[in-house]
Amino acid sequence: MRMRSQLYMVEIRPIWPDLLSWARGNGLLSAHEPRTDLGYLTHAWLRAAYGDLAPKPFRIWGARCKRPRILGYARNDAECLIEHARSFADPSVLATLEGGSNTTIRSKPMPMSWPAGKVLGFETIVAATRRTTGGVEKDALLVEAERQHQKTGLCRETVYRSWFTGRLQPGLRLLDWNMDAFRLVHRMRRTQKKPRKTHWITIPEIMVRGRIRIDEDDALIPWLECGVGRHTAFGYGMVLLLP
Repeated sequence: MRMRSQLYMVEIRPIWPDLLSWARGNGLLSAHEPRTDLGYLTHAWLRAAYGDLAPKPFRIWGARCKRPRILGYARNDAECLIEHARSFADPSVLATLEGGSNTTIRSKPMPMSWPAGKVLGFETIVAATRRTTGGVEKDALLVEAERQHQKTGLCRETVYRSWFTGRLQPGLRLLDWNMDAFRLVHRMRRTQKKPRKTHWITIPEIMVRGRIRIDEDDALIPWLECGVGRHTAFGYGMVLLLP
């Protein structure tokens, strides 16, 4: 079995009022735009703080709380991320981390080998989208309806389960799958070419809980590291393991 470098689960607790102030100063929040995409703001801030070391995929927990936390997977531990931020981040970014205090970021090493036959629970929030043959990103349900030339009658949960199964790492088997929540959400994106322009897209967001069986002992870690589906850099696709 090929040895892989250590994977860490990272927990970050930034000072959110300072993070939002940083976002306003960088044109990511506007008084003229009532919508706020916390996933995009977090993506931009993580890149500003940690560069290429930024956790991905990640998930924001407690978005409605006064101080949400960010959970994500990274190949570097908390000490390495703190050192990077202290060395290279702008002062306004570092201020959101209490000056780089160790209390704002923690990490734990993930077990790198899981025995074949092990059954694990999981939870994740994913963006259930596909690319069409023309390169357009759409709701996986709409893509399947177009493929079957069928406007009605498709079961959303069945289509999404098939979509999810296709995004399992080889060596993992889906045993149970439940779609606990579904909603269509608006998410902010920016063009890469300068001047960068902001636009909004609609994403089918689903929360999934279920169980997987590990058939190959090195299959789980790549799945955790890559995440599920698209938009993993913006708060989707992080798999949280459950007993």
